[in-house]
Amino acid sequence: MCGILGYLSGSQFIDRQEFVGNLELINHRGPDDWGVEEHKTDKYVFFQGFRRLSIIDLSNAGHQPMTYENLTITFNGEVYNYKEIKEDLKKVGYNFESQTDTEVILKSIHYWGINKAVSRFVGMFAIAVYNNKSKELLLVRDRMGIKPVYYYHKEGTFIYSSEVKPLINFKAADKQINKGNLIKFLSVGYVPAPDTIFEYIKVLQPGKILKFGSGEINIDSYWSLERVFNSRIISDKPEKEIKHHLKSLIETSVKYRMVSDVPIGAFLSGGVDSSLTTAVMQSLSETAVNTFTIGFKEKNYNEAGFAKEISQYLGTNHYELYLSVDEAKKMIPELIEKLDMPFGDSSAIPMMLVSKLASQNVTVVLSGDGGDELFCGYNLYDQALRLQKFKSFSKFAKPFRNVLFDSGILKKYYKYLILFYSDNNTNIINSGNIATQLFANRLIKGEKFKTGFLFSVDDFNSTNIQELNMLANINSYLHDDILKKVDFATMAYSIESRVPLLDHRIVEYSFEIPHNLKYHNGTKKHILKEVLYDYVPKKLLERPKKGFSVPVFQWLHNDLFAIVADSSNPDFIDKQNIFDKNAVKELISYFEKSPDNYFVNNVMWNFVVFQQWYKNNLI
Repeated sequence: MCGILGYLSGSQFIDRQEFVGNLELINHRGPDDWGVEEHKTDKYVFFQGFRRLSIIDLSNAGHQPMTYENLTITFNGEVYNYKEIKEDLKKVGYNFESQTDTEVILKSIHYWGINKAVSRFVGMFAIAVYNNKSKELLLVRDRMGIKPVYYYHKEGTFIYSSEVKPLINFKAADKQINKGNLIKFLSVGYVPAPDTIFEYIKVLQPGKILKFGSGEINIDSYWSLERVFNSRIISDKPEKEIKHHLKSLIETSVKYRMVSDVPIGAFLSGGVDSSLTTAVMQSLSETAVNTFTIGFKEKNYNEAGFAKEISQYLGTNHYELYLSVDEAKKMIPELIEKLDMPFGDSSAIPMMLVSKLASQNVTVVLSGDGGDELFCGYNLYDQALRLQKFKSFSKFAKPFRNVLFDSGILKKYYKYLILFYSDNNTNIINSGNIATQLFANRLIKGEKFKTGFLFSVDDFNSTNIQELNMLANINSYLHDDILKKVDFATMAYSIESRVPLLDHRIVEYSFEIPHNLKYHNGTKKHILKEVLYDYVPKKLLERPKKGFSVPVFQWLHNDLFAIVADSSNPDFIDKQNIFDKNAVKELISYFEKSPDNYFVNNVMWNFVVFQQWYKNNLI
């Protein structure tokens, strides 16, 4: 796991010192080694940089940037089937000087070309390849968006990075905030790809290849969630056979992700997904697997006891850290400081805590992310089922949005919507929290922005509302929130997280599994649980689903209210010239009067995160 950075411009020349200084901003992603290559003429400058976290082949043979003939690569992630691909390349005459997957990736692209090569890769990756002959740059992101890559483009300057901080730290960078995207962030706690909070910074979407040459960007898909889903053939095989094949895929995926030249472990919460990942790991390991859990002293937020029961049954080498939620609260300044962009999912706090714990013992961890989205696991999907009576809800949604939201009828009554919606179970079918958008729109100074649905499911051939919710979550929430959180939380402490349930072969097969084997007579993740019961007794897992959360809303209403006051300081608001002071006062008033209102609390938390991030990064 590593960090990559590149700067290419024909108009804004920089020196090596500025580039290396910005590369240093992502040294936590790769503290073991670093490298920079410079390509410079009187017409353009291109720097290509790399920070290395050594996982496979710890020798200097894994140093990057790595060059073969006219191609130079920097690469973040892992290609797990590199040994098989390596053998294929040897048969056609390629020789290898290292045991790294990087060299295999580079020579695969040289032999097959980018599209054919990347279609063979099984893994998570953000790849940058520069063709020294054609002067063309390629950026590639893995199919599910596990590894990030951001890019800045304005007036002939193109910059890319694993994180946003280096991008905005270059002197040439325009740091303009996109106010429309800020509304999205205030509404849901992140900005859906390909957009970011910045006007000129984008994130490359999953399954995409970006080509930059002659000052122009072209983006193509080598893998598409919509294409795979819409071409699926639902299996008519018996449940037993489907379960057997799914189990085989999961075992293969976990086995791939256990290959490492450094210590490895797993995050274990005691839920279905992390328990399954850990159980398969332990079944494949000759020694006790290292597992890590954060526990809270308060029962309402604690699941560590469940994780310990699973650990004891499996025989893992279990590490747990118990702390109070008030102690977890102390992580907030560290969270804000490490964010490269504003991020509103408060479960990042326990995620950082468990990552910090794991980093003391291992360099690689496996996590169970993806099971909820692929196999119908969220409680939200129960709520979606209640809307099944609307036979054509997705068709109903468009005119509903166009007539009511775009006309401004509901904007007039936004305050009543905010007060009425008191929980997060109303976020059904790509609504993107319409009520919070209406409210957030009021906060922005000047021009008001169009309010509408944030997550489109129009491209998917399905009428099943639960399934549409799952697809909407995969298409945005999974990589823009969940995987973003896991990446920055683990990399903040220089450890690599691998996600076996998001192997693209499992994703593709999950679409072939009949929906009633995912949501079966009211049981969510039925088929996944049936696989898990081959490893862990059912009695250890029969309990309601709980989230990985901390009570940030309560904190804001009590002893963290000083942060609210600091974030809404009138002088600061004037200096920013982003927010309307009167609307901010109105938000605080609603916040104080409605301590249990989810939407008000959510907007306030996101507002505070943005303001504190802004102070850390843009002042």
